[in-house]
Amino acid sequence: MSVTIEARLPTVSEFTALRRETRWGTPDPIITKTVLKRSFSGVVATDQNKVIGMARTVGDGCLILYIQDVVVTAPHRSKGVGRALIRAVIDEALTSCLPSCTIGLFAAMGQAGFYEKLGFHVRSTPSFGPAMQGTLSTLAKATNAA
Repeated sequence: MSVTIEARLPTVSEFTALRRETRWGTPDPIITKTVLKRSFSGVVATDQNKVIGMARTVGDGCLILYIQDVVVTAPHRSKGVGRALIRAVIDEALTSCLPSCTIGLFAAMGQAGFYEKLGFHVRSTPSFGPAMQGTLSTLAKATNAA
């Protein structure tokens, strides 16, 4: 295995194929193109010129970044590819973000330990509170009802 990390966003087809593998859903190509265009940065992992992983960031690129879509294909998991993707995203942030920039992410179920080994911490602390999320449609209904 000869994995290379490239500082670039995946193409629409690469993004779709990797997300399909995770069962996270695959937006239509027009939405995917917009998603990628609005990303702050991205990296892809390739093995023999085939994309086998990706990670991207979204945010203001100064104070706040969120790591999104960390995906590694099943045959390449547990081989350091995910760690290399996160390291590359952090290295990219070092070139453009303030040292105090907050880097956040939502870990997939069962993956918190992976991220903790890389220096991330679970947010449910007295000073930060728990990480929270909701879909736009649900939140729009809830905020109108409140």
